[in-house]
Amino acid sequence: LGELLLKTGRVEEARGMLEKAIARRPDQPEVRMILSQAYARTGRVGEATRQMSEATRLDPSSPSAHAQLAMLFMMQGQPARAIPEVEQALKIDPTLYELRLHLAVIYHDEKRLPECESHLRKAVELRPSDPEPHRLLAGLYEEMGRKEEAEREMARVREITGGR
Repeated sequence: LGELLLKTGRVEEARGMLEKAIARRPDQPEVRMILSQAYARTGRVGEATRQMSEATRLDPSSPSAHAQLAMLFMMQGQPARAIPEVEQALKIDPTLYELRLHLAVIYHDEKRLPECESHLRKAVELRPSDPEPHRLLAGLYEEMGRKEEAEREMARVREITGGR
């Protein structure tokens, strides 16, 4: 019910209900994840982070909890704390394509270009016909002075998109 309330915009009502549920049974990672979302929607990012951290402790096998915790760290300008959470989510489920792209962007922003390239290449393996990782690789190679590889990736983008 708390999740439904949250989805319908009744955030404060959802938060109250979820807080009561946690008070009764604090060992519910799914409830903590939803409560974290309620806190985040009301700007209480620190409390959202605490709840999501506890959810990952209670259920370390949840890629969703790790990914959401990483996003909360990014919202707080803490990429160094976000990276291990994204890496853990990808270790649990290596097929999370969008998350892999997001990690590549974080690595790029942190000037960790070899890691960025590695994750973009893995994204290409996951979805070879998606132009986005090829486009990002082309830009990365251009930035790294690897013109031939940049041109090859842009040619692949044009091939996939029909020149668009």
